[in-house]
Amino acid sequence: MLATIFRCMTDPALHRIPHLPLIEELDDPPTLEETITAIGQLKSHKAAGIDGIPPEIWKKGGVVLPGKLHELLVCCWEQGNLPQDPRDAVVITLYKNKGEKSDCSNYRGITLLSITGKVLARILLSRLVSTIAEENLPESQCGFRSNRGTTDMVFVLR
Repeated sequence: MLATIFRCMTDPALHRIPHLPLIEELDDPPTLEETITAIGQLKSHKAAGIDGIPPEIWKKGGVVLPGKLHELLVCCWEQGNLPQDPRDAVVITLYKNKGEKSDCSNYRGITLLSITGKVLARILLSRLVSTIAEENLPESQCGFRSNRGTTDMVFVLR
């Protein structure tokens, strides 16, 4: 998956990136616990994506539904190929209820993503943040570190 991202970058940009040791744990397939945690972090009462499955179905699915999703994610992980449905998104424009409706700047867009894609993205994000942020970010980057925020840095400065 990362190989396709790096193919898009130019060679000079790649040479400026510091070489860090390879983190083998990031290549492991997602665990059932990671999948259950990611499903639990979904926000309720949000619009369903193009698959039409709202987050409440996944959250109330008991033990069986997260297990089946985990099997699908592991299969995709091992094959290195994700079906198109979790990657697709529908962009909908909503009127802000101010100004003229004919002005495009009075609209905002929302993106409806598949819940399956959101779960996979949450798994990847939690892995990256827990693995990379604590070891590679400087102490001053509190906005990107767990249990810290930018208000902590403002307090330190004052």
